[in-house]
Amino acid sequence: MSEGLLLALLAAVLFGVVDLTAARVSRAIGTGLTLAALMGVSVVVLVPIVAVTEPAPVMQEDLVRFIAFGGTFAIAYLALVQALRLGPITVVGPITSSIGAATALLAILVLGERPTTWQLVGIGTAAAGSVFAGVVPGERARTFRIAGPGVLFAVVNVFTAAVVVLSLEQLAATRWAGPILLLRGFAGLWLLAAAIPARWRPPAALKDLPNKHKWALAAVFIAVLDTLGMVALSLSFRTAPAWLVGLIAGISPAIVTVGGVLLLGERLGPRQALGLALLGVSLVVLALTG
Repeated sequence: MSEGLLLALLAAVLFGVVDLTAARVSRAIGTGLTLAALMGVSVVVLVPIVAVTEPAPVMQEDLVRFIAFGGTFAIAYLALVQALRLGPITVVGPITSSIGAATALLAILVLGERPTTWQLVGIGTAAAGSVFAGVVPGERARTFRIAGPGVLFAVVNVFTAAVVVLSLEQLAATRWAGPILLLRGFAGLWLLAAAIPARWRPPAALKDLPNKHKWALAAVFIAVLDTLGMVALSLSFRTAPAWLVGLIAGISPAIVTVGGVLLLGERLGPRQALGLALLGVSLVVLALTG
């Protein structure tokens, strides 16, 4: 396995731990504070790294792209944290694991890449797995409904995160820490700009929350791990194609799904299990043919 795929796999493990922990943190302190920790701590960690390793200024044309992709980054993270908070994780996890397939699809449409027949089979299998994972039988016969309030947010996260992966691959061609810092910084500004007119306030129940210091440390913990995951993802593009990096990094929701069953007491229905299995098959097919 190449260095790029190993780094992508490391990113997947880190993102899986982050998402599972963020599900619990966001349910305790709310989506807004969780996002604030993710963006704020990340910037604090990355500023000295960039100052030492990549002091070169950003070109004006690149700055415009960072601002635009920072907005996409903000939507992706907002959708992800909200999906994890609303759940159920055993449904949200398998759906977000199709980010790899969405990244491959965008690479075909935007970058003009030409997948093989087997790669198209893998992408289609991932899409089918997401459908099975995201619906459950309705109250009436032969009807179906969305399996939980977090599903729509998970779908938004899939496509916006795929855009972020491709944009990071383009922006990190010569540098690896600076692009992440700028993306996180502008994403934070976009979220702040949205929060002010919406008159966002911390949840009222927060003042009565026990062990506030524990949740604060957990928020900082996931922010640091998420930053390290982004660094590993950025470095992986140097030796592996963007669509394959996105695919490997896309296995992180499997960790979230298993954690939801083992730690949060959620149940994995037969259709969700089938969807997860199809997503696993797609990963194998795409990895072997990539």
